[in-house]
Amino acid sequence: MPPKQAEKGKQIRFVSGTYLGKTGWLNTAASKKGLFKRSVIVDLGDDGEKVTSVMKFSFRDAFKKVKTFEQALMKQHPDIENEMVTLCRHLSECYNLNGDAMAAYFKEELRIAVTEHLSRGGKAKFRLVQFPEDDDTKMHAV
Repeated sequence: MPPKQAEKGKQIRFVSGTYLGKTGWLNTAASKKGLFKRSVIVDLGDDGEKVTSVMKFSFRDAFKKVKTFEQALMKQHPDIENEMVTLCRHLSECYNLNGDAMAAYFKEELRIAVTEHLSRGGKAKFRLVQFPEDDDTKMHAV
């Protein structure tokens, strides 16, 4: 019996794994691949599309419309989002973690990191983030 044709469902973005930074769709024509795997269609750009299965933890819903600078940053620099997701996964292993207290701690560490980064002057590496995304005159260094 030939395999079912792939059918595009909800749009997704990959936040870890082999397809980090790519987008795709849930494959609604395929049956579930168990508790932790999902059949997806990956958009490979010029190389077309690929039907495969991935861990359900490796993707999130696609950004419908980027509404914040932070969403634009994560969309345009998926390696940063991947590191944040990895950090959150490690933190989730800690029993009874206070999310608000951790957010305050993270905010302070981010402030320190920004201060240290800016002190490097001309040797500092900066990444650009276009926001709003439909306005190519608005580029922000991060």
